[in-house]
Amino acid sequence: MDARDAIERLCEFEDRAACTDAERRAAAWLHDRLRADGHEAWVETRWVRPQRWATVVLAAATAAGGSLVSVAVPVAGAAAAGAAAVVLAFEAFGRVSPVRMLFARRATQHVLTEAAGSGVAEARDVTLIIAAAYDAPRRGAIFAARWRRLARTVRSPLGWLAGCAALVTAAAGARAAGVDATWLGIAQLLPTAVLIVAVAAAIDVALSPASPGANESASAAALALALHAALVRDPPARVAPALLLHGAASAAPEALRRHLRGERLDPRAAVVLAVRPCGAGTPAWASRHPQLRALDVRASGPRPTPPAATGSLPALALGCLDERGVVPRAHQADDLPEHVDDAALAGALALALDLVDALDATLA
Repeated sequence: MDARDAIERLCEFEDRAACTDAERRAAAWLHDRLRADGHEAWVETRWVRPQRWATVVLAAATAAGGSLVSVAVPVAGAAAAGAAAVVLAFEAFGRVSPVRMLFARRATQHVLTEAAGSGVAEARDVTLIIAAAYDAPRRGAIFAARWRRLARTVRSPLGWLAGCAALVTAAAGARAAGVDATWLGIAQLLPTAVLIVAVAAAIDVALSPASPGANESASAAALALALHAALVRDPPARVAPALLLHGAASAAPEALRRHLRGERLDPRAAVVLAVRPCGAGTPAWASRHPQLRALDVRASGPRPTPPAATGSLPALALGCLDERGVVPRAHQADDLPEHVDDAALAGALALALDLVDALDATLA
């Protein structure tokens, strides 16, 4: 089965949002497919709180409400906005905020394989963990291409919301200190308006169904499968490939980091290759690790955001972006298998193999 067949098969699990029955059935299919191909695979259940967007709704609404209350009761308004700023900061850094801790936990599944050849070749220096999500993200008007271009420019939209809540807190604190000036109300108006818009946008996402996810997640999982199979057939000298297909990536991004932390891997003996959507656009790679950034691999086009949810392990990100720097059709109803570009998939696989070769040569 090639990458396109895997994408089409994953998209048959409709509405495979985080922690749904469709996501569980997709995980079971991935497990059975790996077993049928002769790999030692298993499924691990992880308990997460996928209510990220509901948390953003509550926090942004609390901050906006605190701004309005601060006109009459500044201390109460400052307390509400300050608490909301802390919650939004947790979510911006990919952590479970105190508010999300109040929601019920839900089960998601990770599909894993052992590092190929690690038990035979003691000389293998590094385990390469090929990680990709397979759950489909929810839709939402805020995920239109123009807004995602803006989000890529500002890097962390939730971080900016936390900043807006912090500004509201500062303004309410100034009111509590006796400042009552026209400029203070004007300065408080803009972040309050942003928070109100964020409430509406987050409600839209939280109540929207999942997209088909052909490019957004299925292409990443399919490419991870193809790369793992290629490296098992023709193993590198010093790199042992392992596969990690994880769920709930769109709603609980901390799940991957927690899993890797639980594995207690040595940062000197493991590298994460985070596969992003690869179904359309130009393949490129990125890393925050100085040694990995020095790999002798070249790629054109806009670079994907380097991975930040892998704990202490060095990581690479591989994905395809269009000329505007965004993932085509992400979170959209038309993210269907027929819109996946075979040339982009082939280019991403070739780039991934070049990355592994460069890593293997560096270790040698």
